[in-house]
Amino acid sequence: MVDKDDTIVGKNTLAIRDLKWIISSPFLSGSPPPRFENWVSRMVFPSIPETLVDLRKAPIGRYFEALVSLWLRHQNGVEKLESNITLTDGKRTIGELDIVFELDGCAYHWELAVKFYLGTGMRHGAYDWFGPLGRDRLDLKLSKLNQKQLRLLESDSGKEFLKHRGLYASESHSFIKGILFYPYEAWRQKIFDTTPQVNKSHLKSWWIHHCHVQNLDPIGNVWRVLPKADWLSPAIGGELFDNAELKERLNDCFRKEFRPVLLGFFDENHEESERGFVVPDDWGPSPAV
Repeated sequence: MVDKDDTIVGKNTLAIRDLKWIISSPFLSGSPPPRFENWVSRMVFPSIPETLVDLRKAPIGRYFEALVSLWLRHQNGVEKLESNITLTDGKRTIGELDIVFELDGCAYHWELAVKFYLGTGMRHGAYDWFGPLGRDRLDLKLSKLNQKQLRLLESDSGKEFLKHRGLYASESHSFIKGILFYPYEAWRQKIFDTTPQVNKSHLKSWWIHHCHVQNLDPIGNVWRVLPKADWLSPAIGGELFDNAELKERLNDCFRKEFRPVLLGFFDENHEESERGFVVPDDWGPSPAV
């Protein structure tokens, strides 16, 4: 049994770490939007209000979008930023713009996403990468993004939205962060075969079936189950357990909820050094995908 880490990490500290991870981590797919790299080089990170800190408990996508929006509002030249703008055609909803802001007389539309995909099969195609619950697929996400979401301002409703604000020039860009999880043996051997639609610099982790957890061989033996609130920046603090308890803890997790469990491996400083999903033995993509 590993002693419980009694270090109290403030929620604001965790939110700041999440924001820094969002900005500094590699893009999962696509290129950085215009001005992004210049803004990053200045590393302006605002203080985070308590209302946003509390969003760590909200769905991870909503929290991610709120942090990006906050960061953008503090960048030089950004004006009139709006989030989650619904475009309609009469009573019919056309779509929703994640973020729109003005910069040098142009409207910039960013579509945001933070994704975690597990590789299956040969992993050479975007269709081989699935979300932890098997209900989300990388190729479908990229297709929807490129064929619909990034074209919303080209629609009549989008043009009307711009006209109402006195803007006629616009650009739409994706902002996709996240991690790809490779089968454990491939990850250990550094075999990172994936689709060309993913950037080579993407973050990489592993996944393994529950029945094979005895094959895990990290340097050391300290673990923690990571709740979704800790899926962004590397986790710190929390209650840790050793290899001897690993099977018991996982059995307990799967008894409560039969879904993949994200484990963090912690070093001697109680900081996360690697992570990976343990999935039920019959895990697989949903037939609905």
